[in-house]
Amino acid sequence: MKLNFVKTKNFCTVSAMLAIVFCLGIQNVKAQTLNTLYKKGQIRLEESTDYAVANDWQKLFADADKVEFGKNTGSSKEIVVAPDGSVFMCHKTLYEIWKFDNKGNLVKKFGSKGSKPGQFPYHFSIYGLLDGKYLCTYDNQGRMMFFDTEGNFVKKMQVDYMPLDMVALKGSKIAILGFVPGKNNKEVVSVKDFITGQEKIIWSRIEADMDKSAIIVNMPGKGMMVLAPPYTHSSLTTPRLATSKTGNLLLGMPADGTVIEYTPAGAKVKTITLNIQPITITDADINENYELFVKKSDEFAAKVNKDEKMSPDEKQATIRQFKDQLWKMKDRSNYPKNLPYFSSLIIDSDGNILVFEFTKEAETNKFKAYAYDNSGAEIGTSSFVSADFEVSFIPSAFAFGKGYIYAVATRKNGGKVPLRLVKFKLN
Repeated sequence: MKLNFVKTKNFCTVSAMLAIVFCLGIQNVKAQTLNTLYKKGQIRLEESTDYAVANDWQKLFADADKVEFGKNTGSSKEIVVAPDGSVFMCHKTLYEIWKFDNKGNLVKKFGSKGSKPGQFPYHFSIYGLLDGKYLCTYDNQGRMMFFDTEGNFVKKMQVDYMPLDMVALKGSKIAILGFVPGKNNKEVVSVKDFITGQEKIIWSRIEADMDKSAIIVNMPGKGMMVLAPPYTHSSLTTPRLATSKTGNLLLGMPADGTVIEYTPAGAKVKTITLNIQPITITDADINENYELFVKKSDEFAAKVNKDEKMSPDEKQATIRQFKDQLWKMKDRSNYPKNLPYFSSLIIDSDGNILVFEFTKEAETNKFKAYAYDNSGAEIGTSSFVSADFEVSFIPSAFAFGKGYIYAVATRKNGGKVPLRLVKFKLN
């Protein structure tokens, strides 16, 4: 490499110039690291053993097995990684937000259960830092609350539908994926202005008629039971939201394998078609599903027959409803041609797009990750593996920060409380 020096008023020594070149070289190598890893086929997640060493996870996560409303809410701990490496964690069972510093040490707790400003009446989620300074939260009743990075309550906003997901965009804008119930359920994606409160819907779809394909049983005195065929629930193809490195909205479409980019003002920039071959739903898959539901029908009948509150006629009619609709499970027209193109959409710390494959294997923790740059050019296909942890590849628990991955993960053979906040190095 040849260096040319020109005398100027700003004196520069050779050693100083070499230092600058060396630093630039390091930055360039770092910028290439993730792209190189995605071409390896397998990426090893190695725990940063000097991270979060002061935390007693047995005490901090003593609620990890807590079940509420039929769900393990104790293990559902969402994270947001700030630019300085600090991490905010949503602790649902305590209605609190915890702040960890860039070394992983717990330094602050804020929020509580209640209806006052800065309190949470229901379980809530966290979803990002708006303009780098406001931590964003929402609950399923449409309440959006904002805190500064020190935990001080800043502002409350409201939407009149159920939020399913949100992401923070540049220019004080928030993208919201919402669910509007009604005779025909509707999904919408809107962009809301944090300053003015104005909102613009940029995408919507009417949910397919569930009555056509689902088994629906009216239970005397107990409401209604709805069972949809596997792979057909609308949540599988609901758009995935992410924020590009430039602060735009990325809308991932699992149904057709595209990613649509919008400006914070809601203008469409481009559509990227991902080079993914989805898994076909075969006749054998459908027959397997049908046999599964035949067994479920027998189990359902046994359960109904034990119900002492139902009369014999009610039991017979209820069981007949289930059996008379079993044909729906083997009707090819009630199934899509293939599984969704991907399950999760995550943006890495270099701005690349990662999508994780959708798989039929319920118990597997091995997923292909397809990597694309922000123009849509394919980088590589790989998988993330860890020898010591079970990792969930969802944006709320798996986040990039300056080339590292921060995750809420479960240590294999980790004792009574194996759940951890982990910082991973990628190799």
